[in-house]
Amino acid sequence: LIESKKLLEKYSNNLEEMVEQRTEILKWLSITDPLTGLYNRRYFIEQIELEFKRSKRYNRDLSLLMLDIDHFKAVNDNYGHQVGDIVLRKVSSIIINQLRDSDLAFRYGGEEFMVILPETKPDDAMNVAKRMKQEIMDTEHSYRNLNFKVTASIGIVSIKDMLGRFETVDDIIKKVDDNLYKAKNSGRNTIIYE
Repeated sequence: LIESKKLLEKYSNNLEEMVEQRTEILKWLSITDPLTGLYNRRYFIEQIELEFKRSKRYNRDLSLLMLDIDHFKAVNDNYGHQVGDIVLRKVSSIIINQLRDSDLAFRYGGEEFMVILPETKPDDAMNVAKRMKQEIMDTEHSYRNLNFKVTASIGIVSIKDMLGRFETVDDIIKKVDDNLYKAKNSGRNTIIYE
């Protein structure tokens, strides 16, 4: 009877561990983009809300980048969606390699990415964006015997200096989206911060 009880406790502990592991896996799957491995849009909304509140409460810098791969539809049309997926993964890797541990990168949708840069001044955010843009532009992609490159347009917004202008997270997202739109309309492969 004692051995049966010990065996039941052992199985119970193993079962609890398995449930915890599965729960962690499910949580990870619910917040990440399966193609790029970056966090997903849903998790972006949670995190930008949190960082915005933190920035307002402690009067800290917070910058946000919105990046879009220029003419990405042409990549898919000319080389196929599998090659487009490879480009998305490479760009994701470039973004991640330019960030600090405290920064967060997200696939926002399609070929759009968001990057949250906590405690980052506008000049520092611009430097991060310049490095990303340059590395994306310098990276060669290949399809069969063809080599090609892509570029990116980036919008930036920094919050501390404009806290009075941003009442909600939606205001921040609209502003960074507007800046990205201006970058794309300025000939692409451009960074806009206003």
